[in-house]
Amino acid sequence: MFGSGPGIDTPCVTLQDFMDTNSIAKCDLLKMDVEGAEYAIFYSTPSAVLRRIRSIVMELHRVPEREGYNYEALEMYLRHAGFTVKRDDRYLFAEQGSPA
Repeated sequence: MFGSGPGIDTPCVTLQDFMDTNSIAKCDLLKMDVEGAEYAIFYSTPSAVLRRIRSIVMELHRVPEREGYNYEALEMYLRHAGFTVKRDDRYLFAEQGSPA
């Protein structure tokens, strides 16, 4: 659980399950604002599924208590998956197969 205070149990699905269940073979734009869950979402998504996404726009959130849950690590992960990534202190923009 991230942050402080009481938690709420919420049913979740992986990005892969969501795309597969909804027959999403290709996604032109994935927009995310998930309050720090972006790391777990992307780190648990296989590269083959990430290749089905052309562009990503997301708000970034700091999760200092979790190792690897930082802007630089997420940027490197997406670059390794084939995305060109641009980011500032709040947003990340990624595009599949774009020239650097």
